[in-house]
Amino acid sequence: MLQALRFCLVGAGDNMSAANRKLVLPTLVEMLACQEETTRAVASGCVGSFCKTLPDEELTALLVQELFGMYTVV
Repeated sequence: MLQALRFCLVGAGDNMSAANRKLVLPTLVEMLACQEETTRAVASGCVGSFCKTLPDEELTALLVQELFGMYTVV
C-alpha cells in the first residue's frame, strides 16, 4: 500500500490539498521509526517523494523537525 502511495505522490503530489498533506505526512514520519526494515525503507521513499511536492515552508519545517531536531544541543 505504501508503494502505491509513493507512485501517487510522484504522479499527482502537486495536486494534493494542504489538509490531506497534514493528515498523510505525520503518519509517514511515524512509520520511519517502525521496527521492520522494509516498512521503514518504503516509508522513507514516500517521505522523499513527498519532499518534492511540499511547499518550501513545510519542507523546511519537516527537515528541521526530523533531521536537525535530533541533534539539538540542550
